[in-house]
Amino acid sequence: QVSESVSPSGDSKNRGTMTAIAISQLSRPKGVRYECEICGKPATLECSDCPTYYCTHEHFDIDWRGIRHLIAADVVVLRERPKLIGSEEERERRNEELRAIRKELLELCTEQSQKFLVQGKYELAVPGALQSLKFAIEIYGGEAKELVPSYLLLAEANLGLRRLKIAEEFLSLANWNILKHPQAGSSMMSSLQRNF
Repeated sequence: QVSESVSPSGDSKNRGTMTAIAISQLSRPKGVRYECEICGKPATLECSDCPTYYCTHEHFDIDWRGIRHLIAADVVVLRERPKLIGSEEERERRNEELRAIRKELLELCTEQSQKFLVQGKYELAVPGALQSLKFAIEIYGGEAKELVPSYLLLAEANLGLRRLKIAEEFLSLANWNILKHPQAGSSMMSSLQRNF
């Protein structure tokens, strides 16, 4: 079986960029389910260089142009299996380094998504916003107030794409998160009310 390989530009011979390759069902570990980075549907494609998965070439292209070209090398480092060898101090130092990388990537993804929103490129804003949400969850946990900016980015991008139901879900998550954290102050609530 030959895997189809296409770069984000559509050029299958451009080896300077990553390519999407069909997932080999025979080599997939039993019970492992790969999900699309963009929509969460079952993935049929994987990136040739970065451990990411997609349901269509279109989603691969959107993710690449939206954020992946900036973060691919760091994502590979973050998704490497941790080494069990070494002292407790070395492992702790490694965890701190990974946390610092995640924080930098969170900021980069947020900035990139905001840039696309300002330009009116809502489809390209989604990957950065999704990735910023993933990094925020990894850093702060699933119920932290630091998730609100990512929820707002996703809501605004989906509003621009006329996906009103999805935008409403992200706004509800942001609102619920703010209500759970009254110490977050009125600045987050005013941002929510001002923008939406």
